[in-house]
Amino acid sequence: LCLSYLPVINQSKVLRKCLIDLERDSRASRDYDRHTLVLTLYSECLGKLVTRKETRVKALEAETLRVQRRFDVLALLSTTFESYPWEKRPEYSKMFEPLPLDPFSPPTKRKMCSVLGFEESGDVFDPLAPLHDILDHSGANSMAGALASLCSMVQLPPGYLHARSLIVRFRKLRESSDGLPKVESSVIPVIKKLVSPADKADLAWWCSAQYASGSVEQLHCLDLAHSNATTASEEIESLQGRASKEDERAALDRVKRIDT
Repeated sequence: LCLSYLPVINQSKVLRKCLIDLERDSRASRDYDRHTLVLTLYSECLGKLVTRKETRVKALEAETLRVQRRFDVLALLSTTFESYPWEKRPEYSKMFEPLPLDPFSPPTKRKMCSVLGFEESGDVFDPLAPLHDILDHSGANSMAGALASLCSMVQLPPGYLHARSLIVRFRKLRESSDGLPKVESSVIPVIKKLVSPADKADLAWWCSAQYASGSVEQLHCLDLAHSNATTASEEIESLQGRASKEDERAALDRVKRIDT
């Protein structure tokens, strides 16, 4: 009630501070309703803010998109995990980078995770990591399908969630010494969901290392990895110097790694 007496700009500052503090609070990371309430109030304030400065208009648009992506993820998680015990819910707030302290300053972003995930570098942000426990059980395939749209919401390419589900599943099977499923029924359907030949090659190469050395399944994965790595390398070459040095080096290293 007291908030309504403040100018809109001041209301937005207070609510933004509440949102930042809430996302920092690990105890509230599974409280989807509370996050939705604060986001709703903050979003209403953003809709009332007016500015004529071009730089501030763009910053306001970027902030609005950050809020909208959070709304979309919360809606999906709330629906999917409505019947789950509190402690089994994914930690929503860990699926986003913290909001920048100043909405009108360029945010500092970490590099997004690769298709394989599980990076240990602090310079890499992995929005799918909070889902590992959920994906680590027998219903992982159906869960990956239910959450597939999450990729675009957290700004990851299509198919990344299915790839992560496969990786989590393979790691669990390896740890328990259980046999791995056939490539045709497990790896290929996931590779088809990925868009980038580089991602397809990296996933196929990782899967090849999980199968027994010299096995038919390993050779099948290596063949998939090689063909997609070659396609990725040809795409880089077709850019005729317009690709970054990092991308060129990554394409070359990928082919070398698979060929050895």
